[in-house]
Amino acid sequence: MITKFRFAILAISLVALAFLGWGCNKSTENVERRTNNGRKNPVVQQQQTTTTITTTAEDATAEEPTALAYLLLAEGAKVTVTRDGSSMDGVSEMELLTGDTIEVTAGDAYLQYPDTGMSALQAGTKVTIIPDGDSTNGLGAKIILEAGKVWTRLERLLGRDETFSVESSDVVATVRGTAFGVSLIDGDVDVTVADHQVRVATKTMLNTGKLLTESVLLAAGNGIRLNPLELVKTADIRAIMQKRLRVLSAMEKKDEGYLFGTRKILPERLKRPAMPFRWSAAMVLRPELLQSLTAEQLRRIKANALWLQQNATELKQAEAIYRTRSIRPLFMPPLRSVNLLDQTPTTTPSVRGPSS
Repeated sequence: MITKFRFAILAISLVALAFLGWGCNKSTENVERRTNNGRKNPVVQQQQTTTTITTTAEDATAEEPTALAYLLLAEGAKVTVTRDGSSMDGVSEMELLTGDTIEVTAGDAYLQYPDTGMSALQAGTKVTIIPDGDSTNGLGAKIILEAGKVWTRLERLLGRDETFSVESSDVVATVRGTAFGVSLIDGDVDVTVADHQVRVATKTMLNTGKLLTESVLLAAGNGIRLNPLELVKTADIRAIMQKRLRVLSAMEKKDEGYLFGTRKILPERLKRPAMPFRWSAAMVLRPELLQSLTAEQLRRIKANALWLQQNATELKQAEAIYRTRSIRPLFMPPLRSVNLLDQTPTTTPSVRGPSS
């Protein structure tokens, strides 16, 4: 009797599923017909721009996430961190995980890469951080600049399996160990170098394996300003990039970010936080970010997302305890004074002509 009952329920379920599925398909087809006149259907568009990382015990093994960077704040800084549609006020020594978006609304904020370097973000800057490469024992981060400017200084050369880059509007700046800035100015992407060298390319070059043959190399004291729309319209991207190379002016070298890049960061500023703040929010990535990741990166992200899901209760309890503690002292002074108080100057970069 039980077997027959289960069979009947199964049969009814299959019929209902088929009926509902066909109904949905027909509805979708009707919507597509109505939009063949060239206008985009806002409902379909919304479905294409929302992708949440979902995991189960069957498709991933839980792995505790490792921070891609730690957030440090200068006095008076106001920062919003967004993850999975949720936002919170940033706090010093906060762990930043894959897909986290950091927006600085006032003051200066810093992304710390322990024992390696920092990125300085001024007010008006908005970035998202994702993995770069498959390194598990060193730096492997990509900063996607959406607004403002970010200056980065790395105090050591990266190992073979370590990578760091800043991407903005299809332009990518990749380094092995250097100091450089990337800014968004009226739709243009501007890259300036304060120390060592930076390789500038487009995502197309990276995807087609033409990085070494078509990219350009910037030396310290040089810069390049590119219009992404102009690059899309030409087949000879390298020629356009070479025309846009320039030697930095005296005024550009007085910029706070440039000065940050020319001065060595004290080792104590790069120590990993002893008790970092871990946010309990789930992980999520926009579709365009998912497309840029490798299979190993996606596997690791799913494993991290599952770990956060499985430990959500404990994380929320720890988060509540952290919030009741006294406010921690701020670890970084404002960018306008960091060069005098917390850094020592390195050798003045030699000013060479633009390199190709």
